[in-house]
Amino acid sequence: MSRFAGQMLGRVASRRSPVWALERDGRTLLLAGTMHLVRGADLPLPRRYERAFASARCVAFETDLEAFGEPSFARSLSARLAYPQGDHLEHHLDGETLAALRGHLEDKGLDFDAMRGFRPSYVALSLGMAALRSQGFDTPLDLLFHRRARAQGKRLVALEAVDRQVETLLEMDRVAPDAVIRQAIEEDVQAAALASASVRAMRQGDLAALEAIERPLRDRYPLLHQALLVARNREWLPRLEGLLEHPGPRLAMVGALHLVGPEGLLALLADRGFEVRPYRGAARDHR
Repeated sequence: MSRFAGQMLGRVASRRSPVWALERDGRTLLLAGTMHLVRGADLPLPRRYERAFASARCVAFETDLEAFGEPSFARSLSARLAYPQGDHLEHHLDGETLAALRGHLEDKGLDFDAMRGFRPSYVALSLGMAALRSQGFDTPLDLLFHRRARAQGKRLVALEAVDRQVETLLEMDRVAPDAVIRQAIEEDVQAAALASASVRAMRQGDLAALEAIERPLRDRYPLLHQALLVARNREWLPRLEGLLEHPGPRLAMVGALHLVGPEGLLALLADRGFEVRPYRGAARDHR
């Protein structure tokens, strides 16, 4: 992150907004942080989300969420995250990580043998989804907005292909399988507090709180942080800039943790000459 971007973000870090207006060359891109799953009680979202969404003629999401939610994709994902016959987790995890996983699954009343044929990312996804659903996080927020945008005839843009998300998981399994499992166990243990803190920070647009949630991943598991957030953020930049070519107003909705940190989207776009400010719904925010 350049000194210029750092100074700009330093000025906005203490301000809160769930939606940010990024302006360059007289055109504005609205950028909203979301979560993939929320509780029914977390809806409706703050008015700024609805105002930004209602105004937008073009809406970008991380991927094609309708395709992502298809049962056929879930089956394909399970197949791709399974090891070939005869291979299993014990061949890919060190002894300490394997023992921690066995103990954690046993504490939760889960069968290790049911998991051993799958890659670490599948185990992590399974634990994460179960933990969220046990806390009532069962409403697919970004998918709801995606369907509303389609029904209202808004132009839809995917920042990455569905297969790119699968490749991210496979890359994590390749470069840091033990880290995938250790990080998943840590998040599972603190799932209730972490999920509540995340949705509260997202709704308030609290950059400091979001960065406090993102920082442990960055500091403790840099390879996972690189694969999950940094690499994808950088790949999205040309597509986000390309949204300025669409007739405005334009809105991008991405996971809130993609916004924060020195290699988050707000910093990266500031480096590319965007003025970053909280979205207020004013006329200049819709150019």
